[in-house]
Amino acid sequence: MNSALISLFKINLKQTFDFRGKNKKNIAFIVPILLILLSGCLISGLYALGIALKLREIDADLSLIVYSMAGATSIIILSTAVPKVKSTLFGGKDYDMLAALPIRKSYIVTVKFLSIYLSELLFSFALIIPSTFVVLIFSGSISILIDGILLFLFSPLVPLIISCMIGMLIGLVADRFRFGNIITVLLYSIFLIGVMYISFTFSSANQVENLNSLLDSLTFLTWINPATHILMLNLFGINYICYLLIHMIVFVGLSFIIGVSYDYFHDLMTSMHSHQHYVEKEVKTKGQFRAQLGIDLKRYFSSKSYLLNTITGGILSVVLVIIMVVIFYQIDKPDAVSIIKEQVAPYLPLMILWCSSMAIPSSVAITIEGKNFWQVKTLPMDYKTYSYSKIILSEIVIAPFILIASIVLLFFMDLNAIRIITTLLLPQLYFFAMNCFAYFINMKVYSFKWENETKAVKQTGSVLLSMLFDFIGSMWISVLLIVIGVFISYGIAAIISMGLCFALCILGFTLIKQNCQKFISQIEI
Repeated sequence: MNSALISLFKINLKQTFDFRGKNKKNIAFIVPILLILLSGCLISGLYALGIALKLREIDADLSLIVYSMAGATSIIILSTAVPKVKSTLFGGKDYDMLAALPIRKSYIVTVKFLSIYLSELLFSFALIIPSTFVVLIFSGSISILIDGILLFLFSPLVPLIISCMIGMLIGLVADRFRFGNIITVLLYSIFLIGVMYISFTFSSANQVENLNSLLDSLTFLTWINPATHILMLNLFGINYICYLLIHMIVFVGLSFIIGVSYDYFHDLMTSMHSHQHYVEKEVKTKGQFRAQLGIDLKRYFSSKSYLLNTITGGILSVVLVIIMVVIFYQIDKPDAVSIIKEQVAPYLPLMILWCSSMAIPSSVAITIEGKNFWQVKTLPMDYKTYSYSKIILSEIVIAPFILIASIVLLFFMDLNAIRIITTLLLPQLYFFAMNCFAYFINMKVYSFKWENETKAVKQTGSVLLSMLFDFIGSMWISVLLIVIGVFISYGIAAIISMGLCFALCILGFTLIKQNCQKFISQIEI
């Protein structure tokens, strides 16, 4: 293999998986990623074990579990890889520098594609490998081990190729218009709705007691990635060769298409970057808060990486609620629907709460300033006003999605005063609290040495710490609401949960108000 290709691949690999940045004394943030991976393996392994125990009752082919997990992997990769096509494959700011070096364009395209492939391989590992070992233990068939390894390595390839095509189509449509980012969000929302609907349909089907329905659901999932059916053929090894050849041909064909059109799509997807600067005249004429909020809004809605990576939580909360309500209404048993409305629906605001706070714009509000942050330090800017603008931006972006999801949920619930108040207020209070804490974290944990906006909004310490804080907070709120609601009273549980969220709001806002002047003054470029 060419030494230039190897060197470029090593650099890209390091940039993809090294979260420590320049200071190697920092804790490697790859640790929580590994913990999440191990948790995913445990959950998928237990899930596969439960299905295997059910399928043994009807002497069904257990290898179907592994093949269906490959289909589930394809669904996840389709939903996560589309934004990476623009930001990583075509939108990298290092392409102009790499193109000036004596490196073939095909090498650059190949390495960028492989970096996406390796990151998506984590999902493949978490879903396919544990289920492979479960089936291996039950069946003792060595062939399923070979199938599992091949599916683990190559299942991400077809959905990645589809994601590349979808990403190029979105870029072709959205990046040619003034309001391209809004079009991008709409297209991405439609895409998420389709993917999540298929996923929820499969998940709900797996809960039925009819084992034949479970078998049909697993079979349907194998068709999500049709190449899987080649491995299911018993052709004495020829099926393995055909499986590999098909993936190699498709990969080479895609590389050729991307290589030929790469310059066009790269220019298309990188030509409309925001270069918003702080202008003292605007601060004087509009006032500090209006000028700052205007700058923040323009930056947010002109950056696809910033927009898509932080608005997904809000979109996801609406998508999940709509899909769940549709699926619940499709249940043809009135008694079951009545039980769900009475006993399950009052706790579904927790789902909105969890989704909306996964990635908050304020968690990278200071990091996204990049090298322009010196302008904030030189202008006569009140740092409290500056901080309030960052908090308000996140509310403007995410809070409307939370409200829409909450209103939709109310249509599938036996209503009373406490349920209406909890559904509308609890997610909003929790989000505001997480919004404040995310910004507080970013004031202490920031990085201005990012190479592209994708790394700023996805691979910095403040993002991971905010997600960890949100995970702990949502877990405790969920425990309080569910445990107290089930064993004591839903009304008491709702009051305690909302009271705790309100206290967190006061604490988070107070921390910002009292410390933003000192913390921002200490920030050095």
